[in-house]
Amino acid sequence: MYKLEIVTINANADLKYFSAWLESNYAASFKGFAVGTKAVIYFEPEPTAAEKTAIEALYSGLTAADVLESNPMQASYDQAEVDGREYFKLAKAKYFGVKLQAGELTYSNLNYVYSKLSQVALRLNNGDHSMALYYLQNDIGTITQTDTDNGYTQEVHDNIVQDITNYLTP
Repeated sequence: MYKLEIVTINANADLKYFSAWLESNYAASFKGFAVGTKAVIYFEPEPTAAEKTAIEALYSGLTAADVLESNPMQASYDQAEVDGREYFKLAKAKYFGVKLQAGELTYSNLNYVYSKLSQVALRLNNGDHSMALYYLQNDIGTITQTDTDNGYTQEVHDNIVQDITNYLTP
């Protein structure tokens, strides 16, 4: 593995921008980089002399204005995570918390239900509403008598499916 060392650190260099540029222009040979007291860029195979010159010139010429724009989808993903976490908290309170306070469910019942819904919660907490819906519709399967006895009824299941469907429908 070849390492190209650039001794003069560019304080203005946005490392995400530089990394994306390297990946875009040298995808076949670029293996990674590290910045400490110098910039070290790893390649396999060794770049040509002209490529080394171009890489060094780009790095040393980067300014504070050369930044990698955030992925426009990132904001929507971030919001989906917030929405998913908030929905699951509300669903727990609405479908199970009230019944726990009323004495209709026990902590043992809640443990059962939360275990059953753990993959749904994980997907919602990650903002993957479509995957949470898929899991509910395809992996949870038929609601059993044990599910119902523990407070996870067909009605609750259908309501959660509908809530997520509504979220996904513009």
